[in-house]
Amino acid sequence: MNEPALHRRNFLVHLQERPGSDGPVLLKEPAREPPLRSHIEQLHNEYAITCQLADVAGVRPALAKEGTESRPVLHLEYIQGHSLAELIHTASFDLAEKLRLALNVTRALSQVHDHHVMHKDVNSSNILVADGDSPGSQGGVYIIDFGIATTTGMESPSLLADDDTLMGTLAYVSPEQTGRMNRQVDSRTDLYSLGITLYELFTSQLPFDSGDVLELIHDHIARQPKPPHEIESGIPGPVSDIVLKLLAKDADDRYQTARGLQADLESCLDQWQKKGRIEPFELGGDDFTGRLQIPQKLYGRQAESEHLQNILDRAATERAQLFLVAGYSGVGKTALVREIQKDVIEKQGAYIEG
Repeated sequence: MNEPALHRRNFLVHLQERPGSDGPVLLKEPAREPPLRSHIEQLHNEYAITCQLADVAGVRPALAKEGTESRPVLHLEYIQGHSLAELIHTASFDLAEKLRLALNVTRALSQVHDHHVMHKDVNSSNILVADGDSPGSQGGVYIIDFGIATTTGMESPSLLADDDTLMGTLAYVSPEQTGRMNRQVDSRTDLYSLGITLYELFTSQLPFDSGDVLELIHDHIARQPKPPHEIESGIPGPVSDIVLKLLAKDADDRYQTARGLQADLESCLDQWQKKGRIEPFELGGDDFTGRLQIPQKLYGRQAESEHLQNILDRAATERAQLFLVAGYSGVGKTALVREIQKDVIEKQGAYIEG
């Protein structure tokens, strides 16, 4: 059986019967001819990361990598099911079912993070819900597409792929992953993206939806989403608060671990099943990283930051300004100037450095 190839973003995926296999295998390969280097690298990376996560329930197994170095073809386990994105708009879930889905996705992501992997593209299309609670899944849920995942603990954001697109899915990327924040990217970027996904799951809509790239980036950086319980009255306050905590602009204000989020979702589901309601409780009570997490905020430069902001305001409303920052090497000139990136975006400006 050879199914027609389907486009999935920059790749073609199709089913094929393989000798010695119990069922069809999902083949994934570049869609463009010739393939872009970034797409080739993503396939190699997806295979390597997925193999590293072979013992994690909730990650679709990679069976083999064939083809050539310049045109790899991944063989992935075929799982009968639908993406969460499809189900959000076609299935009818009650609150308990939504909480179970949220909890199972969080458990899977927690195990991914335990293996020191950042997915960096968590979204409803990259969550697969099997038709049954299949072996190797997390309650029938799989996280898929690890093409841009990394195994580093913290990194500076990679802004653009070879085809000048933002790395990740723009509607779901964290403020720091946009590259317009003076912040590094760590595993908490996945928690923000998961927050967007859960917002979509509970309300059937995205918190920020714009066809303009700069406007959407600005929304992630500066605009507060409408609380989910104001969109759907049936969403309990604590569930709404959990989603909003995930969507905090500053990573230090979010959940710090998927395990901490998991504990709060378990509490919500337990209360709902036993009482039919969810009483308010302190969020993040079990949210501990077990390591020293130094905040990435800029300290001791409030006066300089305000002065720089004033210069930017004048440049945006009056006329061009020239502002020089002097100081010895290593005193933090670059860090200071980069603090205004989010303000430049808010004013529909362009930030350029070199």
